Amino acid sequence: MIELRPKTLQVVWMVIAAALFGCASLTHQPLDRLSRACELVPSGNAALAKHPELALLRMAPGGLRALIIDYFWRRSQNLHREGRHFDAMQLSELICTLQPRFPGVWQFQSWQLAWNISAATHTPQERWHWVKRGIELLRDQGIAMNPNSLLLYKQLSWTFISKMGDNTDEMHWYYKRKWAQDMQHLLGAQPFATTEEVLAAFKPIAEAPIDKNPYRPRTGKIQDDQRQKLLKAPDVAALARDLDEADLKIDAGLLKAYNFCTLSETVDITRIEPVDDRNQRLRSEAQSIEDPLEKAEQLKELDRRAKWAKVINDPVHRKAMEKALAFVRAQILWGVHKMDPDYMYEMMQKFGPIDWRLVGSHGLYWSMYGVEHCKDVPKEHIDRLNTDRTLLTCLKNLTWQGKLDYFASRSNLENEEPLPTIRFRSDWRFIEATHLEYLRLGIEHAKIRKEKFEKNPLDSGHINFLDNAIAALYIRGRRQKAQKYFDWVRDNFKKADDELWNAENLDEFVMASLIDQENLIPRVATAQLTSSLQMAMVWLARGDNASFKGNIDYANRLHRTYHKTEVDRSPRLALPPLEAIAAGVLAELLVRPRLLDFELSLPERSVMYTSLEQRWPRVVAIVYDLVRRPLLVQCRSEDLDFDKLFPPPRDLETIRQRRRSRQQQNQERRR
Repeated sequence: MIELRPKTLQVVWMVIAAALFGCASLTHQPLDRLSRACELVPSGNAALAKHPELALLRMAPGGLRALIIDYFWRRSQNLHREGRHFDAMQLSELICTLQPRFPGVWQFQSWQLAWNISAATHTPQERWHWVKRGIELLRDQGIAMNPNSLLLYKQLSWTFISKMGDNTDEMHWYYKRKWAQDMQHLLGAQPFATTEEVLAAFKPIAEAPIDKNPYRPRTGKIQDDQRQKLLKAPDVAALARDLDEADLKIDAGLLKAYNFCTLSETVDITRIEPVDDRNQRLRSEAQSIEDPLEKAEQLKELDRRAKWAKVINDPVHRKAMEKALAFVRAQILWGVHKMDPDYMYEMMQKFGPIDWRLVGSHGLYWSMYGVEHCKDVPKEHIDRLNTDRTLLTCLKNLTWQGKLDYFASRSNLENEEPLPTIRFRSDWRFIEATHLEYLRLGIEHAKIRKEKFEKNPLDSGHINFLDNAIAALYIRGRRQKAQKYFDWVRDNFKKADDELWNAENLDEFVMASLIDQENLIPRVATAQLTSSLQMAMVWLARGDNASFKGNIDYANRLHRTYHKTEVDRSPRLALPPLEAIAAGVLAELLVRPRLLDFELSLPERSVMYTSLEQRWPRVVAIVYDLVRRPLLVQCRSEDLDFDKLFPPPRDLETIRQRRRSRQQQNQERRR
């Protein structure tokens, strides 16, 4: 064996080390290019371009670096207190950049934006800016940097269901209306159909081509290679050529044109103004503009949109247009909203016809998606239990407010469309799905804690939900289903000491439950009131006066019970007068009963109208001017005499005088 001298050995090792360093340097640039292409570069590198002074932090010892970051935290809080919110936001982004792998940092900064900073502003638009910014911080950056952090998914879900979906923020209706508008423009209205038909309508979006490679950046732009796949279909290629002649592409701009021009029911059902009437109005308004340049621009824009309409409504392109729209919608869901259309479809298969225009639906998505993608979080961890509770809250909200009535404002040629009017209705199809999810999670958590099912940590929420669901089903006349849940609770939760659940029969339970519901939450109370009033009026249309009286008595009792402790409630939790709620229900049943799941002919609606006018004349007088025009159109289409079926109510002039007085008072206040 040959022994090398120490100096020779050192030289050999130095040569080997130099060779290895040389080889490493050859791979550095390709790896660097690959990491940048796949967005694997730490976000701190991107921050250096905006803040070159951060390079000093790289050279600072760890202890000093921590002190500097701590200073940024304190400075950010001081800026918030001084009202310098934009400066504070920039510093918050910098803190997240310096600590990108700490989920708590992202959670806190998102909370600051959506809750604290937004509350310091005064207009709905300002507040929405900060709430949306808080959502985007988590969705687009925080979760991207920490994809296995259940804490961030839970926080994102909570922003949707609490900040936007609840009523603790006095501007919550603005958030709901803005989100519904954005999703309406993206996905259109949910078809008025069975669960199976709703799923069939969404399925093309779930099946549209998307490259879901996790290393491919989600830039928000349409994936051009996937668009080329779509264009291989001859009918889509033909559509693309005609769209090109109309100055349109298969991209986000197509959705804007489609929402303005289409005669499809998913958009047309939301309009309060027919397309032909709108086009005539817009052209008339353009013709009346005095400035010749502005007038010419408006008329040119209307001509351009007329070209859009010709292609979009061409029956030859109907199938191809459906494919193109599904593709664009799927691409925007994936790239902008960071949502997987295929996973959304799986959720609809599991739970039911989820309407994605509701903020609660997105809260449900991020709860479920987080649990699915954070398998390493132990089931006994508090974040897992809290996320499960958030998920169940979303499902309960879909039960009480899962149907959305959307009424678009009058269209114009401006980029910013006025916000729509929206109303929520209960969707009883989610009762069983919510019950089964409570059951599954209750069994899971009871097993983790080695407890009996009746002692699981979700038991109170489960029982309270079924309590309200039983009453709702009972009111709707679905007593067999109500009896099923009543028996299930008594069999699976030992309630020997609970007088309510030991009622002799279902009728006694519902009445006792009503008396016990002094702390009923607004959305549940509203759902039960509207259901009771709907059934009362439908019974009246069918000549069942006894059932009408029973449902009206129930509604009156429930309304009084809810407001029994009104002094202790926040004013924003108070419900409108029962008369106002009844007027809204009557208007919907008279004009569009199918939206409420009722089939009522015009003669049946006339019976309901005239009978209610005898029993509750003010309610009929309140709605007359609102329903007159649409009912007149419907009567003419069936060759029926409107004035004979729906004569003016006797209290009409009194109601009109009060409206004029209120309008005059409002005008005086504005002055």
